[in-house]
Amino acid sequence: MTAFRNARLAQCATLVPALVARARRIVGGGLVALALFDAAAAQGGGTTDAPSSSKGPARNGLQFVFDASGSMCGFKKAPVSDGSILLKMIEFAGKNYDGNSKSMVLDQRSLLGVPADIRDAPPDLQQKFGTSEPCKPFTGAGSNVSLVFSDDVAAPPRSIVLVSDMQLGETGERLFVDQFRAWALEQDPKMALNAGIVTFGTPFAGPYYAVDTDAKKDKSATILPPFRRPLSVLWFLAGDQDIATVRTVLDRLGVFAPGSAGAAAPVLYGLQVLPTQTEDRTRWLQSYPPVSNAEALFSKRGFAVRMSALQRDIRTVTDCVAMPSLHGNEIVMTARRKCGDDQPLFFEIDAVEATLQVDHRLGLAVKPAGDAVTVKIDTLTIPFRRPMIDGKPLSVHLQLSSVGDPLSDAKLNAMTLRDDSCDAKPPPSADGKPATKDPKQACAAMLDGKVYRYSTLIQQFAQRAHDVSEKRANDIAIDLKYRFLSQ
Repeated sequence: MTAFRNARLAQCATLVPALVARARRIVGGGLVALALFDAAAAQGGGTTDAPSSSKGPARNGLQFVFDASGSMCGFKKAPVSDGSILLKMIEFAGKNYDGNSKSMVLDQRSLLGVPADIRDAPPDLQQKFGTSEPCKPFTGAGSNVSLVFSDDVAAPPRSIVLVSDMQLGETGERLFVDQFRAWALEQDPKMALNAGIVTFGTPFAGPYYAVDTDAKKDKSATILPPFRRPLSVLWFLAGDQDIATVRTVLDRLGVFAPGSAGAAAPVLYGLQVLPTQTEDRTRWLQSYPPVSNAEALFSKRGFAVRMSALQRDIRTVTDCVAMPSLHGNEIVMTARRKCGDDQPLFFEIDAVEATLQVDHRLGLAVKPAGDAVTVKIDTLTIPFRRPMIDGKPLSVHLQLSSVGDPLSDAKLNAMTLRDDSCDAKPPPSADGKPATKDPKQACAAMLDGKVYRYSTLIQQFAQRAHDVSEKRANDIAIDLKYRFLSQ
């Protein structure tokens, strides 16, 4: 719950690899083309593994921050079970995986809160779970989760993991997503960034506060029976080590093996927003360096020989051309001056076209400035013609933009609570009659598996991440060159 009214925005706005993976011959309209592709990624010396980013500046450490507002108490007081994401996250945070992490709580003394409200977690936090335990420390007046991005907590390049119910009002949402964007743009451009959210359905039983309720002053919380309430784990990571650590944590929660016996609780929804927007969990928390040159941009290379007649054996021609190689911002076509039929490379040849496929995992689209090259879907085609042999290298400017998978609107809408008040009329049963006459049971049924304004939160989170991706995507210029082997 983010519970604060009239929040002040100003306060928180502070070469050659082995051939050939596949080949095809096309004959039609007098045009013959043979296209060949390597099966290896362009980066890392021909490996399909995710590239490593540069080390960047020294780390300040990974912060696990637990929302300690009153509305989180029910996750602590629910019957202890393997499905308690809050308990498991507290246990994980206490293990200090990399020797440089901390457990903290956001325990607000006032409705708006200040950075000093984020303090070290009590050492016995994980020992006091169960129905008979008091709520403390989950007694905060509100949950202004944007405070996790304050300099006291998140000074670059500090990474953050936030555990919260993320039930935010409109002002709370705006503060959170704006401060997330500011945090991301402050990070060193040489460091890999990764951010996202995964929401679990986890047991809850106890006091429920609607948004804009001060839990310290309002004693009218509704005490609810056990039900499944969404609890979110969000990550904002700078650097390979923290990305790897959080991937390990989520793996142990069963995020990457949905439905497995080891899964802590069902995943209701999840989205990685940086470096690319995707709901596909197999693509989460992979480390990719910021793209600064062609070598880091393209994952597959190939070429095609195009000729207008069948007077030469096309295989003979392709045998004297090597895969295009990438060296920083240079793309080099290597060939022999004469092919196996004792003819020059370009005798009766229209062009040798280099083809470069953008690594889809980067979440980037490429648009060339000018018509020297073409892009179809995610493949760049560059024609190397005879006049280029003795002329100056051709330079091409590539404009990069951020792309991502679409959001599952139906899933988001199904998880979105339109009215967070227990005074709201509960949904009827299948026969149109009230599902229950017990107001507490009715409230629990209404809240089950839903988060107030969840769809809006996810959309705004994704949009701010898109803004970050656009600003961090540097346009690049590449030089196209020929290199001929001696006979």
